[in-house]
Amino acid sequence: MQLQVVGVSRSGAAVEGFERVVAQRALDDVLPDADFVVLACPLTDAARGLMSRARLEKLKPGCEIVNMARGGVVDYGATAALLATEHLCGCVTDVFDTEPLPEQSYLWSTPGFFTTPHISCDSPAGYVEAGLAIFGENVRRLLDGREPLNRVDARLQY
Repeated sequence: MQLQVVGVSRSGAAVEGFERVVAQRALDDVLPDADFVVLACPLTDAARGLMSRARLEKLKPGCEIVNMARGGVVDYGATAALLATEHLCGCVTDVFDTEPLPEQSYLWSTPGFFTTPHISCDSPAGYVEAGLAIFGENVRRLLDGREPLNRVDARLQY
């Protein structure tokens, strides 16, 4: 099987690396053929709710979603429901409507739903290496009974 990469943009103009690009108005036409949907768009009024339940249901059984955009782009309630029926095979994301994702969120226990740290890129500046160094230091601190570095207060609203 060969991977065919189809892009969706506002204009539909050709982009290097894509076999074809369609205009956003044709999104519903290409969704039924997708094995993977990768979202990488800003959260604008047009993108809010872009992957609604109706659009998620257009995807063929076994499709997987990767959201590197923003939480408001995907209806995660509908995603979880379609994962439960196995219509969707999986969803990987690092973005949510509320961040950090609350501990009591149903998404933590949704089969096929995977969350990753909020780092969808790597950079020559060593972002990943720096993050891993902090992670290692925090593990040592926690094992020693000390406070971790860069503690996030979940009560803060972003």
